[in-house]
Amino acid sequence: MSAGDDVLDQIVLGDVTASNGNVSLSTPGSILDTADADAEVTANGLRVVAGKGFGLLAGNSLAQAVNAIETAVNVLSILVRGSDGVNVLEADALVIGDVVSLVDGTRSVSVRTVNADGTTTTNTEATQSDVVTTSVNGGNGSIVLRTVNGVLTLNEGTATDDLDADAAVVAHGGGNVLLQAQGTGANLTLNANADVQSTTGHVTLLAAQHVTLSAAAEVITGGAGTLTLTATAGAVTMNVTSHLTAGAGDVRVAAATDVVVGGLISTTANASLTATAGSILDADTDGSVDVIAARLRLVAGTGVGQLGAGVNPLETTVGTVSGRAPGGGINLLERAGL
Repeated sequence: MSAGDDVLDQIVLGDVTASNGNVSLSTPGSILDTADADAEVTANGLRVVAGKGFGLLAGNSLAQAVNAIETAVNVLSILVRGSDGVNVLEADALVIGDVVSLVDGTRSVSVRTVNADGTTTTNTEATQSDVVTTSVNGGNGSIVLRTVNGVLTLNEGTATDDLDADAAVVAHGGGNVLLQAQGTGANLTLNANADVQSTTGHVTLLAAQHVTLSAAAEVITGGAGTLTLTATAGAVTMNVTSHLTAGAGDVRVAAATDVVVGGLISTTANASLTATAGSILDADTDGSVDVIAARLRLVAGTGVGQLGAGVNPLETTVGTVSGRAPGGGINLLERAGL
């Protein structure tokens, strides 16, 4: 579906269904919901290109109420070239990755358009991956992706139109990012190289169960942007090559069970790590620094680092530290003055 020739144009969705196929939506303006509660798009894959926004967030250019586009799709990729950003509420499990046609593996969609003489012409759209906002029609577009009852999985794209060569979700400028997997047992997983980035915005990752960062998956912001990772009923687990990087903003990681620090958590501000009923652990044993921050707060139900058999400290470069671990002690190795 393609409509409009101006940034003020709109596609207003009722119900679009292609249960075993893909849907492509394209407009130089905005794609909006009719404000009903059911899914606007039901499909295997959904490819979106919008000039201004997909759904509505606070402070949008249309001065309308916040309203997500409800979906029931398996795979999603969105490019928004404007300040109104992305607001999606998915019914169940969702993958951010390559939107590939089940009919033609080299395209996102492939349709036969009927001509006036009754013949048909094949029309296609290139494969597309990632969720990205840019600044063609105003910058700082935020991204909100939530599931109602299902896992949320990010893959680094390999599509023809791979919107970012080194990330899965990218918000322009000061745009914020919320990724949330809701529903009992719902995990949020960043697969290999599936970075989440904002230039200076706040980035939040929330899961009902576990938050997992796989190999070389990074969560990045700069300036005063902050990072929040929360595993409500499970663990936050980082691969040894995954990183959390902020500029001058705080970093908060909280889990119901363990926090496993893989690569590096880095900020010039403060960092807080909480493992309510578990431990704060170092995923590697190579002695590399795990946390760089001005001040570090540590709270664990069991321990911080490991003592005794399999001793493995949490390596830090921080100015000030405060820690509490009533069940298993604290083992820190500071690389500078403390």
